[in-house]
Amino acid sequence: QLSLAGEPSVYKLTDYQNKKEDGGCFQFSAFYTPPCGYCMALRVYAKGNGAGRGTHVSVFAIIVAGEYDAKLKWPCLGKITFTLLNQLEDRSHHSAVTTLEGEHNIRVCNTWGRHRFIPHSELGHDPVKNTQYLKDDTLYFRMSFKPANAEDNISP
Repeated sequence: QLSLAGEPSVYKLTDYQNKKEDGGCFQFSAFYTPPCGYCMALRVYAKGNGAGRGTHVSVFAIIVAGEYDAKLKWPCLGKITFTLLNQLEDRSHHSAVTTLEGEHNIRVCNTWGRHRFIPHSELGHDPVKNTQYLKDDTLYFRMSFKPANAEDNISP
């Protein structure tokens, strides 16, 4: 599922409990970031990863080799926003921002994200906050990228 749209795609993670028990990761299909064309994928660890293992859901962005790499400036600089959608209403979503900076190479698996994105204890229904991120054993994510300066990312 490659996306060129300006709006970030929504990614559906089903069978959450089994994925959490398995302890592995789930990687969604890659997409191209607008307007510059970096190719990225969202990786989710339902059981958590690193410092969040066993207590949190972990999320990471991965830069992968893409069709437009030769025309892009490297390193890819900017901000990635991870969002877990509240399934009760279109607000009170859970978000975190990660900054891409420094050297990285598309030939090496580079990941940026949050080991402790959201605690497992906060996924269920919270009547006070009117939030419920986990519903019907499913989570919904969005990931968006904002380049540091879009004009600087495309090589002449």
